[in-house]
Amino acid sequence: MIFSDHFPFDPKKWPFFYGYFIVFCSIIGVTLSAPGQTIGVLVFTDYLIEHLQVSRFQISVTYTIGTIGSAILIGRTGKLLDRIGTRQISFIAAVCLGGVLIYMSQIDRAAALIFKLLGSRFHLAVVTSALVSGFLLMRYLGVWGLGLASRVMLLKWFSNLRGMMNSVLGVFITLSFASVPLLLEMLVRKFGWRVAWIILSLLIGLVSSTFIAIFFRDTPEGCGFNPDGKKHKDNGTQEANGIEDWTLGQARRTFTFWIFNLSFAMFGLLSTALTFHMVSVFEVAGLSRSEAITVFLPISFTAVAVNIVSGWLSDLGPFKYRLKYLLGLLLVGLLLVGGGVILLDTARGKYMIIIGYGISRGLFTTLVSVSWPRFFGRKNLGAINSFNMSFVVFFGAIGPFIFGWSFNKTGDYHLSVFVCCILQIILLICCAKADRPFLRGKNR
Repeated sequence: MIFSDHFPFDPKKWPFFYGYFIVFCSIIGVTLSAPGQTIGVLVFTDYLIEHLQVSRFQISVTYTIGTIGSAILIGRTGKLLDRIGTRQISFIAAVCLGGVLIYMSQIDRAAALIFKLLGSRFHLAVVTSALVSGFLLMRYLGVWGLGLASRVMLLKWFSNLRGMMNSVLGVFITLSFASVPLLLEMLVRKFGWRVAWIILSLLIGLVSSTFIAIFFRDTPEGCGFNPDGKKHKDNGTQEANGIEDWTLGQARRTFTFWIFNLSFAMFGLLSTALTFHMVSVFEVAGLSRSEAITVFLPISFTAVAVNIVSGWLSDLGPFKYRLKYLLGLLLVGLLLVGGGVILLDTARGKYMIIIGYGISRGLFTTLVSVSWPRFFGRKNLGAINSFNMSFVVFFGAIGPFIFGWSFNKTGDYHLSVFVCCILQIILLICCAKADRPFLRGKNR
């Protein structure tokens, strides 16, 4: 069978623990999700506006609707990662995403064909439907089918080294995603936007799907290993250190799950909204567009440093099951960002945004990956991760609109930031009780 753990080769015959190569596979998988991420779509928005004859506001609305739709799908289909496996899901997602990218490269021509059949009076309905369906599938297949599935695969291959291996993934993804807009822009300038999407389609739909089918593996147990490369013993999927395997329903009934879940969602909301409106935020404070753009590089460097340190700390005894301290620091970072926006017209505001955003982003990258298997085991990791990611994607989708509403009502972003800060303070207080949960009847 093509998706057998021992086909086309046996990972046990490799000269080193195959989990280390799985880290590389995860880096490839998450990087290839870029066309379905916001950074991979923004390069093409101006061309869609021009050829579909829509406004920037209309394309923003369709993108938001498509993103919310993908969030709902992610939450509904998360269990498939556990039932079918990350290898098969990633393969299917890569092939399908390749097809969707071809569709997006011809979207205006497809819409024009429908206009001929229905008449120009249906222009808005046809264009809206075409864009929403395209964005929904791009976001769903990219964020969940490639991005999240690749992360879940890595998390299942490690236990005591999970935080450090996730940090390695985080560093490479931060650096690769930072270069994606520039690389896509070069591709568009050289070949045009249609051909650029077709090239990406071939890269993902053919090349990457072949790579996934050959090298991806779902779990170490299926290949004769235990997590971290220890000698295999038949203990199911139970972690060697005694972590119980929770179902999604059991996890959702715990206080800790919701504090972590909502904190990650708040990061998604604030980070997406701030990134989307960064230039406007700086201009409101009397600063220039170039000053707004320059903050992203130091934020990335700060996030990489924090990601490495927090990944190392998350594997240490004092923090291993007390991740609430790192979560509290993430929320403090978000509060720094909010304070920086309010005080941006002073000298310290810009640095508060850089430090706060960098700290929270680095900690988010670590915690969103290591928290769920550390608390709830690996057996239903796909369902639990997907449920959380649906919240992060949904809050990220509505964030720019909340900040935009604040600007339209008050002329600045202080009102939306103030509300976010109140919610973050409430979550920060609740962090004190966000301890490792235990299944009822289990000894602590």
